[in-house]
This record gives sequence, C-alpha cells and structure tokens, in this order.
Amino acid sequence: LKRFVITALFILFALTGCSKTTISPKTFIPAQEESAQESVSYDIENLPEDAKNTGVHIIDEPVEIDRPVDAGNIVYDGIDSLGRTRRVVGNITYNMVEESAGWRCKFDSDVDKKLSGWGDNSEVDVTYANGKHYHGYFWNRSHLIADSLGGYNHVYNSDGSIDKKNSKTQVQNLITGTRFQNVGQNDGNGGMAYFETRVTKFLKVNPNVTVWYSAEPIYKDNEIIPRGVLVKVKSSDGNLVMQGFVYNVMPGYTIDYNTGSFTKE
Repeated sequence: LKRFVITALFILFALTGCSKTTISPKTFIPAQEESAQESVSYDIENLPEDAKNTGVHIIDEPVEIDRPVDAGNIVYDGIDSLGRTRRVVGNITYNMVEESAGWRCKFDSDVDKKLSGWGDNSEVDVTYANGKHYHGYFWNRSHLIADSLGGYNHVYNSDGSIDKKNSKTQVQNLITGTRFQNVGQNDGNGGMAYFETRVTKFLKVNPNVTVWYSAEPIYKDNEIIPRGVLVKVKSSDGNLVMQGFVYNVMPGYTIDYNTGSFTKE
C-alpha cells in the first residue's frame, strides 16, 4: 500500500509539474520525532575528504520522501524558540526555475534583524585547497532553497507574470552561511550550489518532472549558527537522487557558532 501511495504521488507530481507556483510562506510543519542531527557529524575540524575542496559531503544512502509536498509548492518549518531557521521542503517544477531566471529576488526588509547570527561580517581573503582565491564578505544570507529554484514568496501580477518588485525572500528560507557554504568556490561544484546547479539543469532537460527538495539546517545544542545543512533531493521519475551535508565552514578561519564571530587561523 505504501509503495502504491508513493507511486500515485509521483504520477500526480508529474502531471502538475508545469502549474503556476504557489508558495506557502507561513506554513508550519511540526518537527520530526527523530532529528537528522543524530546522524550528522559536527566534527568541522576534520572534514571528510570529499568536503575539503567543496564543503559538501555526499551521503550514499536512499532518499525517502518523508514530507510530500504538492508540485510547485514550498513549505517552511519557520523559526524555533532560539530564533533559528528550521527545515524547508519544496517540490520544484520547471516553471519555478523559468520564472526565477534572469533576475534576483530581493530580501524582505526585516531579514537582517531576524536572521539568527547575522551581524558580525567583514571582507576577508581566503585561499582554497586548490589554490583559488576569494576576496569578499565572510557571511552570506544563504538560501535553503535557492532563489534560482523559486525560493521566495511569490507575488503575481494581474496578467499572471511574476511581480519582481513585491516578491521577496523571507528569513525562514535563509541561514547565516559562509560564502564557502553558500557557493563553494563559485564553480557550481560546491556549497549549496552543488545541489542547486544539478536540480536546475535536470529540470531544464526534464520539464515535465518535479524535484522534491529538502534543506534542513543542523545546529549543535543551542548554537545560533548552523554547523551545516542536510540536503535531500529526489525527482518524481527517480532519475535524480542526491543527499549530502553542506558544512558551514570557511577554509583558514575558525568560527564561533555561538556568536557568529570568526578569526583567521
């Protein structure tokens, strides 16, 4: 019966893959009884080999859709009692990618005040393990579901087109993440961009398929900055399945996850 229900959901997702995007920014989903935190290592001082250059540790385990979401929707767990952003789950369509292409959604006006750990930021110089260099801000307002995948509160004009002025990214889809956590070395092969790039390319080739996408910030104890983000991806046709942990680190720097401050090693 379970297999039949999941199969039926996949068929429904495929049939509705090109429908208009409807985002539910205030939807709250209760936390899972068993948190992903129990299976993720916090040992940021000894990153897995595959994460040293990219910030991403691939988890070779089956991906289960534990929270089904209708095609074209994103739901948010919201903010916890410590002000920290919680899990976001979406079912991404080709239409969401298309209407997000070619422009950048602005952040909601209250983001900087509400974003947990945001504030202690400055420009830094970083040398990555492969010799590449980065000069820029240490922290980013890092999306859980990317802007390019429709990760913002959609507002539409009367003609059905996206209202680019009034559509905004809200704090419940953001964490305080390092530049390295956000985009890796900015080549599409690291950070959150590792998953975002592959989902975008997949949907452009398979416009009638949808992609279930889960991004869960993982915090240690009462720290206000997440140690990383657990990302799970599974397409409705089963041809794209990925899971990994994106470490919230910056090469050559030590982070105080209780305060958001950082120091050069």
